[in-house]
Amino acid sequence: MPVYKYRARTSSGAVDKGFITAVDSRTALNLLKDKGLYVTKISERKKRIIPTLDTDLTFGKPVSSRDLSVWANQFTAMYSAGIPISYILLTLSEQTPNKAFRKIQLKVLDDINQGITIADAMSKYPKYFPELMVNMFRVGEEAGVMEQSLKQIVRFYSQEYELFQKIRTAMYYPIIVLLMAFGVTWLLMTRMVPAFLRAYVTMESELPLSTRILIGVSNLMVKHGLLLIILIIVLIVLIIIWSKSERGELFFDALVLRTPVFGELTKVSSVARFCRVLSTLQRHGIDIISALTLVQRSINNKVLGRVIQHAKTNASRGQRIANAFEKSKHYPPLVVNMLRVGEDTGTLDVLLEKAADMYELDVKSMSERLNKMLEPFMNLFLAIVVGGILIAIIVPMFSVYNMVG
Repeated sequence: MPVYKYRARTSSGAVDKGFITAVDSRTALNLLKDKGLYVTKISERKKRIIPTLDTDLTFGKPVSSRDLSVWANQFTAMYSAGIPISYILLTLSEQTPNKAFRKIQLKVLDDINQGITIADAMSKYPKYFPELMVNMFRVGEEAGVMEQSLKQIVRFYSQEYELFQKIRTAMYYPIIVLLMAFGVTWLLMTRMVPAFLRAYVTMESELPLSTRILIGVSNLMVKHGLLLIILIIVLIVLIIIWSKSERGELFFDALVLRTPVFGELTKVSSVARFCRVLSTLQRHGIDIISALTLVQRSINNKVLGRVIQHAKTNASRGQRIANAFEKSKHYPPLVVNMLRVGEDTGTLDVLLEKAADMYELDVKSMSERLNKMLEPFMNLFLAIVVGGILIAIIVPMFSVYNMVG
């Protein structure tokens, strides 16, 4: 969440300046106004391009979904037992195996000891504490329902971790088979095939087309194998870099949704996440525009996120958010109808929670079926690759036998 630097005056005319975390500048102004401040200057704090010496350099996701789920569960259990927040953070930091996360918890503890709320302290470290968690902490503090908010956090991140595990397990098998296929093919083409093909060089008869292609590929892999590996690595790195750009991310997200099996799983899991996050935020009284902003940031697909952006635009104009989802082919009619009924009856959180439960069950069953569906197809793929190489080697042998005969 953005951090804004402000300069303001109090009701007595004294100058007050500092930092505040908010969804956007308008929300930041409203928060400062509620504190009785007259803002004279406000600007978003720019992120450092070059890290300072005390900056934690992390690559990828510094805290796994499992660590976050365990941390939230332990925090909730200790808070429900009446233990002060400062002592909870100290205890959890001591038993956290992630050294970087342990250091961040101690920084949050220092901020709390200086009078900063835990939500504001956590918001300084968005790589470790997601926006959704920070906002639920903030609602719990401001509304005096911290225990209920913590229970919602535990439920959400436990389900999130379980769902993530199901999808990751479904991805293991095809990745392992593809790696095996690549390894076996490389071994055959660089070790086994050359030994057989040397015998075919002395044959006077013309070799089949498949064998000639195999000879050319094998010679290329033997003579320039290292160069091919480097080129493959460079190509993968370039694709990854391009996929991080806006156009590249949009292209790959659209491509994933078009994939026959994985596309449906991605779509259903994203819809389940959308329903769960929006339901949780609405239950805690967060306004619809802020809630949609957080939901959009939590969806890992740009194509689906654009629909949420259109819904946010509709909400800012006083229109139905369901209209934006109705025009999209990626969100099922059930979600559209529940959004429409929920807006009319004021039960959006209840209906979306039921939809989230249903779609999460769909994701679990789909991920379990996925392994059973992929197994014969991946075995067939491996058989075609290896069998094709072997057939190209064996076919010329019949010519040799005929010549000997």
